[in-house]
Amino acid sequence: MCVAVDAHLDRAPALGDTAQLTIRVTSQIEVPAATLQALLPANLSWTMPPAGFAVSRRASSTPESGGTVEATTATLPLHRNKPVKVTGTVRATATGPTTVSVQVTGPAAHPEDSATTTVVATVATAGKDSYLGFRPGPSASTLQPPGTVVRPATPGLRPKLLKPTGLARPQPAPSGTISPAVIACATGSWTYQDQTGASHPQVNIQVQLMATAFFGNDLLAVGLTDQNGAYRLCAPNASHRNIFVQEVTENGKWTVQNGSGGDYVVTTPTVNNVGNGSTTDFGSRFPSNSQFMRAMHAYDEANDASAWTPGDCWSPNDHDCKVLHIRWTPNSTDGTFYQPDEDTVHLKAADPDARSVVVHELGHGVMDNAYHDNFPASEPSCRTHFINKASGPVCGWTEGFADWFQASVYNDPEFNFGGGVSTDLEGPTWGTPGFDNGDTVEGRIAGAMIDLVDSHNEPFWDRHSEANPGPLMQTLFNHRATTFAQFWSQRAGDHFDVGPDALAALYQNTIDYQFRDPLPDNAPLTRPVPPAAGHNYQFQTTTVFWSVVAVRPPAGTDYDLFIYDDQAQTNLVGASLLGAGVVDFVAVDSNRRPLGAYYPRVLAVSGSKEYQIELAQGASLLQPSEQITMGTNDVVTVRDVCLAAGDK
Repeated sequence: MCVAVDAHLDRAPALGDTAQLTIRVTSQIEVPAATLQALLPANLSWTMPPAGFAVSRRASSTPESGGTVEATTATLPLHRNKPVKVTGTVRATATGPTTVSVQVTGPAAHPEDSATTTVVATVATAGKDSYLGFRPGPSASTLQPPGTVVRPATPGLRPKLLKPTGLARPQPAPSGTISPAVIACATGSWTYQDQTGASHPQVNIQVQLMATAFFGNDLLAVGLTDQNGAYRLCAPNASHRNIFVQEVTENGKWTVQNGSGGDYVVTTPTVNNVGNGSTTDFGSRFPSNSQFMRAMHAYDEANDASAWTPGDCWSPNDHDCKVLHIRWTPNSTDGTFYQPDEDTVHLKAADPDARSVVVHELGHGVMDNAYHDNFPASEPSCRTHFINKASGPVCGWTEGFADWFQASVYNDPEFNFGGGVSTDLEGPTWGTPGFDNGDTVEGRIAGAMIDLVDSHNEPFWDRHSEANPGPLMQTLFNHRATTFAQFWSQRAGDHFDVGPDALAALYQNTIDYQFRDPLPDNAPLTRPVPPAAGHNYQFQTTTVFWSVVAVRPPAGTDYDLFIYDDQAQTNLVGASLLGAGVVDFVAVDSNRRPLGAYYPRVLAVSGSKEYQIELAQGASLLQPSEQITMGTNDVVTVRDVCLAAGDK
């Protein structure tokens, strides 16, 4: 990140008390007009906003807001290495958890010029324990209001229900014969709310049937929720005991942990003295502590990654699943990255709001697992990397794969960073402003992999499609690659398509592994201005007559044509170097040269517009008095003529 923002309260206010909020913005680049906004939740209000900032109160659907936010906003310039500091005073108007969100957004709304942070505290009544930060511990739960619509967060992605392995072990059941009449059960469901306030089922989360005891609590039964977030837990030793159910952010495949490495736990109220053979319905519930919601959201985003990834584990080659850990707190600044030696994704506070960010980092975990804990070591330049900028061949590959992984999970080529900041992975091609070229750019690799699998073809070279997950993931699981070029060679070794159409998907994204665009017979192609290295083509002579390749440049521009007879384009056999606005052509006489492959190249001498190129070959003879009609887009046609001695 080139822009960073930090904020803190000087103390945790009790109900009715005030505290000073300080915001500090630093930048490594010049940003002429950045928008700085701080959002206070419903239980805080400004008594003195920062000087020059506008203040407004509005409705908000985010769980942390409590229904409304009081926004203070200003536009200000950011200068390189010159921090900006603003202060204001807030008052606590209600008790409970409080989360202040601060965001700075540059004109480009790009990760380079945008950043977010949060400040969390808990407000108590006077004389009680108000405190800054987040204290790990179980949260109570709240019943879902009647009529609440609960929908899957990703409707197009069917959850993959996990086996209940690797869970906590319940207390042993009583020995001897157990009558069904003494078995007591608990039912219910768990949900969470995302940053829009929408409710979603909590799928594949561990649920534990607990009974209170004189010393601590007893675990009676354990399981996982289904695709609706529902559960049913039964135990023969629950009758006549005081029971409750808790959800725990852990299963045998992933966890979401707080800063101390503990799981997030949400509990139901306790029901006393349940009867023999009874079923207690705890209803549909969600965490009462709104600061838990992002933890539950991150847990569900891991569900998405799991649902899309082939196999019961993080690889179809595994049967004993590696557990991927997600480390997150409501005020975390420790992110955003994947730590291979810990198998851990570290997230910043607001990261769960952006599914692309979470699943991108989990994509690193999938690669690390596929490579048997031998994750490629990236270049130092990878410490700060951007989708659109060159970093290095290793960084480009590892980050590009993770960019593509999240796009595949969500079937969406847009990388959403949250806070209104996003980057399109599929649209950029040759000449896209702000995008570097080649296979050291993670966005180019991600775009190439998207174009390899999707059926939405874009001009001019996106023409390939294949199953997803399919060959790309198969090659990942079969080998270890440190660069995309090595991965491409492995794909060829796996006998997956690396032919012209597959190479075209790469070339669409400025990755050129000797792509030679096939020229069809008598079918003109329109292409954009060539890059400095030119556009390269190929064709096969098929008749023992003339074959002609012709290039028509835009008016007033000069494009030259060269033809080689080797794919590496080192052996030049013909060229046309005519001036501006003139059709260049090279003819091959297959009466004098053997039938075979030829490789044209088009270079731009001047101009920057689209041109047409056409191959014409055949065995047609020019008939007496024949007139040839050329279409609007036609560039060349060819006829042979038989001449006798003396003919003119």
